[in-house]
This record gives sequence, C-alpha cells and structure tokens, in this order.
Amino acid sequence: RIGKQVTLQRSTGVVKDVKGDRVVLTVAGGTIELKFSEIAYDVRLDDIKKEGLLPAKSAEEAVFRFAGGKSVAALATARGLPAGDDQSRALGAIAGWVLQEIDKSLAAGPTVKAAEELAAGWAKQADLVAAGNGSIRKFIDAVLAPKLVEEADALVEKDRKQARKLLDLAASLCKSDDIAAKVAERRWAVLDKGEWMALSLDALAYDGGELKGKVLAYEDTEKTEKNKVTGLRITSLGISWDEISGIRARVKPGKTDMFDMRVIFGKGRESHSVVVQPNEGMGYRVHFQEGKEPKVGAGSSRKVPKKADYEFTAQWEGKKWKVSVSGTEIDSFEMAEDPMELMFIASDGSAELLGLQVRRK
Repeated sequence: RIGKQVTLQRSTGVVKDVKGDRVVLTVAGGTIELKFSEIAYDVRLDDIKKEGLLPAKSAEEAVFRFAGGKSVAALATARGLPAGDDQSRALGAIAGWVLQEIDKSLAAGPTVKAAEELAAGWAKQADLVAAGNGSIRKFIDAVLAPKLVEEADALVEKDRKQARKLLDLAASLCKSDDIAAKVAERRWAVLDKGEWMALSLDALAYDGGELKGKVLAYEDTEKTEKNKVTGLRITSLGISWDEISGIRARVKPGKTDMFDMRVIFGKGRESHSVVVQPNEGMGYRVHFQEGKEPKVGAGSSRKVPKKADYEFTAQWEGKKWKVSVSGTEIDSFEMAEDPMELMFIASDGSAELLGLQVRRK
C-alpha cells in the first residue's frame, strides 16, 4: 500500500508509487524502482499472505508457486491442500500448463522427443494425469499414442530400431486397449533375432481351456480310457510358427501328480514333452511318435525343485532343441520340422497357464 514500509528481497523502503510492472520505493538517499518480475515469487506471496489477502492454504498459492518453479517439486503445495475443490482446481490448472508444454514440444518436433520428456516427468504423476477430468490421460490416449504408432508404421521398414522405440513409448504411456492391441500387433515386426516377446493369452487360438481373468485354466477331463489325457491345445499364436525359435511358458499346477508342456512338430505325427512330477521333485523329456510307444529321453531325468509355478522353455540352439524347467536343463533333441502346435496337460488334475512367450528366429 502507498506509504507502507516494506522489505522486498534486499531492499527496504516506503512505497511511493505502484506502476503496471514495478513498484517505486522511497529509500535513504532517494528512490528506487523494483520490477515485479525481478522480485522472487515467494517474497511476493509471503507479503500477500502477511496482509491477509490469502488464507494459509489455497489453490491460488499452489498455482502461484508452480508458476514460479514449474517442477514436480512445485506440485507439493497443491498436494498439500485438502482433497476437494481447491485441490482439484489447482491440479487442473497445472495439468493445463503441462498440456500447453506438450503442444509446444510436438509443434517443435520430433514426436519421440515430446513423448520421452512426458514419460520421464509429468506422466509419472498419477494425480496430475487424472486431474481436470483426465485431460492429460485423454490427450495421451487419443492424440499422442496414435501419433507414435502411426510414425512407427512409417519407419518399420527402414529403421526398425526407431520404430520399436516409438511403440515402446506408446505402450508405456497409453492405457487405451485399442493402442495396446495395435502395439501388440506390431511388436513382433520390430524385434531383433533371438529376442523374446510376451503373447496376450486372449489372442491365442486354443481348445480345451478357459480364460479366467489373466490366466488360461485347463484340466484333464478324460475319465474312461486309460493312458489317455486331455488338456489345453494351442493351435495358433498369431505368429507364423516358422518364425519362432523358442517357446517359454509359465504354468501353475493344481491338484495333479504330473503336468507337462508338449511341442508338436511337422504334421502332428511327432511331439516332445517336458514333464514335471512336483511331488517327487523330478523332471524329464518324453518323445511321442505316431505308431510307437512313448519313450522317456535317455538320461533326461533331472531333479527339479518344487515351486508354486514352473517355467517351461524349449529353444533352438546349435541345431538342436533344448528343453528346461525353471532354469534346470532337462534334455536336447534334433528335429528338422518346425513346431505347429502346443499342448499343456495336467494328468488327472488341473493347471493354469500364467504366461507365454516366443523367441524370434
């Protein structure tokens, strides 16, 4: 107020005049002018609060402090407000600023830079992403992620590494089921030789199982014919079998004395099974061939520690398929044909397929 003594940073004097962008102070020896833009925001805010023009905590203070700092740390004042209108208003205003910054970054280009900056900072702040009726989330899902996927499509033939980077960013930022499906469709095309990719269980073509939440449950329903079992048969992975050089499955057994993963080759006349007997703590390989009795691989029996769930792996290495269970190598065998189907059996019991991965040839 005019005529009031104030201390602004290192200057103390009496307010002589207030102009649009500065204050004039009378000090010993004359007058000085201080531009508002040069006065630290916390000094100005403290003076406002001292005069009783703002309550101890307010949305205005939160926005004001953020405007001065524009950092994740500056969100603390907004988060310190009681949950309700003031906090929502403060976070909504900050979210609006973030959206403006993303727009500017996208305009300046490239898209990947804007996405990386967002992923590294503001996108990690869940309450901010949800603020303003989810304005940042809506922008990511409806604008940014589709743009990343579109640019990945244009790059996949000439720069697979960059296309993969764009898809990874889209997947990490976006929560849209549509974008997740598009990324999954393209993921295989950008993998390097020998890399693994997780498959969505609900995208598989299968018989004999039931999708329950995020797992595929199956059981042996054969009760009449001895030495015959039923289970889960996967006929298609959504990827050509001749592009696959490895299969990895995580299985949780139910009440069963024996369960396995069977890789079926060629025209279905031959398969190799990796078997686990959890109660005995043993694992081994069985060779099935049309017209012949099943045969346990010579010397393939191994001790396998009992676990809540087990990881079966079959992968092509050095001109042979090698099979293992939860890191324990079981056996290897030669096979000229490509895989064509997978089967999962839980003899006289049940089990769940928790996850399935394939390796690019």
